[in-house]
Amino acid sequence: EPLTPPIARNPNLSPRLGEFLERCLAKSPNERFQSFDEVCQQLEQSALGSPWDAWTDEGLAPYLTRYQQRRAIYLERRAELTEPDVYEFRGGRRLVVVAGNMVHQKVDVLVSSEDGNLTMGETLPNPQGVAASLRRAAGPDYVREARRFIPVRPGRVVVTPAGNLPARFVFHGITLEGPVENRVCPSRDLICEILASCFYLADSLYVQTMAFPLLGTGTGGFSQEVCLDTMFRYLARMLLRGLTSVKETRIVLYVPEAGPADVRES
Repeated sequence: EPLTPPIARNPNLSPRLGEFLERCLAKSPNERFQSFDEVCQQLEQSALGSPWDAWTDEGLAPYLTRYQQRRAIYLERRAELTEPDVYEFRGGRRLVVVAGNMVHQKVDVLVSSEDGNLTMGETLPNPQGVAASLRRAAGPDYVREARRFIPVRPGRVVVTPAGNLPARFVFHGITLEGPVENRVCPSRDLICEILASCFYLADSLYVQTMAFPLLGTGTGGFSQEVCLDTMFRYLARMLLRGLTSVKETRIVLYVPEAGPADVRES
């Protein structure tokens, strides 16, 4: 079962304590504290930042430093991102942060953010979000293929052909339990579980390029800031340390100027 954020179970927890417990309980071992010393250090520094931001991997430091310098542009001034920001890793791997439209990304895999019934926004009066955008562009066969698999548990990923989209596959990451009922809400741990599944499937299908929206930040209501921090850190670590066929990952940030097919975050 996906991890329910501790603060959702006990609203009396402070935000920092909730994040501390969530990281201790993270499903992925790589997302947990790596030593008892790290746990003690975080307990002693109770007033300093999020526990999720505390990492001791020196190899990641230059990437995270540059990311922090550019973070405000990614979150608040995306129109200034006229050219993609490219983070280069060994072996020709790249993490690209780009302002644009998921529908037009020419990659092996487009990642979407969905509810467990794969409604893709069809049940909403004014469907928006990446899932609805991809559905409109991909064609009817795409929808029929995806719905063969419902219902799907949060944290899991469903693979379908990409239809009329400029990609081989769409990976449907499940961030909500249903179109309205969402007992399992997006969290850092859930986002990391989806990312891990995407890399597992990418290796199985020999995928080399993937594009991601900010998962769960539309209908799911997950914080864009927290999502971007979580995704950048996870993707950077995978490209730096992971054994994967993936050569390029893109984080695609929504901008209104990108065209009529572009919509809000997923």
